[in-house]
Amino acid sequence: MSISNVDNCFSYFDKVKFFLALFLFFLGLVSLFWFSERSITFRIIGFSIISCLSFVLFIFNEISRSFFSFGKESFSELKRVSWPDRKSAVRMTGTVCVFAVLISVFICLIDKIIDFFLYGVLLGWR
Repeated sequence: MSISNVDNCFSYFDKVKFFLALFLFFLGLVSLFWFSERSITFRIIGFSIISCLSFVLFIFNEISRSFFSFGKESFSELKRVSWPDRKSAVRMTGTVCVFAVLISVFICLIDKIIDFFLYGVLLGWR
């Protein structure tokens, strides 16, 4: 069975715009430190202009639209989740903590038994 409609196929131009937006943003960050001999006002204005260009490229891009759409759908799905009440959440957390302690004690005991037989009995190093 083949899937004819693939959601994550973006055009080459969208990918270029996305990575160009990321590159411009990081270029703006680097320029803040690169031009350290200039005034802070000059650096902040330069960073603001480069960041605005980066933001425009990022917003008018199919990749960012799908990212925001995914976030919007995730929050709407999160509203439908039935969360446990406080009593059952505390009980489940306690159960997980008890089992974590028991498993760690079990692993420690197995490690000490293997250590005793390997170094004490088999090799005679102790």
